[in-house]
Amino acid sequence: MDEELVALLDRLRYGKDASERNQALKDLKLLESEGRVIDDDLLQLLDDKDFVFQSYAIGAIGRLKVGKANSRLCELFEQSSDPLILPLLLDAFIRIGSNKFCSCVESKLDYLERVSKENPQGDHSFILDHILVPSLKYFQVSANRDVKETVYRYLSHSDPIVRWNALITFDKLELQISVEEIESIQKNDSYVLVREQAAIMLEKRNRKSGA
Repeated sequence: MDEELVALLDRLRYGKDASERNQALKDLKLLESEGRVIDDDLLQLLDDKDFVFQSYAIGAIGRLKVGKANSRLCELFEQSSDPLILPLLLDAFIRIGSNKFCSCVESKLDYLERVSKENPQGDHSFILDHILVPSLKYFQVSANRDVKETVYRYLSHSDPIVRWNALITFDKLELQISVEEIESIQKNDSYVLVREQAAIMLEKRNRKSGA
C-alpha cells in the first residue's frame, strides 16, 4: 500500500480534530484522482473492521467505480445491520450506476419489512427507515424495470418522501402504472410534492397521447 495513502488513512482515523480529518479526506481524494489508490487496496480496506477505514473504502469504490468490488459490496449490504454503513453502500451503488445491485437491495428490503412486521419495536424498522429513500434513489439510476413490484408497494407508504421517491422511480424508469392510479394520487395524496409529481406524469401521458 502506498506510504502516503497509509499516512493519510492514519490522519483520517486519528486526526486531532475535524479539520485535520477533513483535510485528510480531501488529500485522499486527490490521491484517487492521481491513480495512486489501487483496487486491491480498497478491497482490503473494505473488509477492515474499523468503521473509518471501511467507510472510506466504500466511498472511494463508488467514486472510482471499482467494478471488481461489486460482489463484495453486495455481500456487505446483505450482511450489515449498521444504519451508517448501509446508506454509504447505497451511495456507492448510485455512483457506480450498475443494475447488478438491484437483487441484493430488493432482498434486503424484503427481509427488513418481514422482520419489522414480526417485531415492530425492533431495530429492523429503524434500519428500514434509514435505507428506503436511498434504495429508491438507487433504483432510479439502475435502469432496471424488474424492480416495479418492489417500488409499487411504496407508493402508499406512510412517509411522504418515500411515496414521492417511489413515484419518481416509476417516472424515470417508465414503469407501467394506470392513468387512474396516477389521477388518484394527484387528487388525494396529502403531500404537495407527491401531487405535483403525479401531475407531471399525467402531463407527460397527455403529450404522448396527443391530448
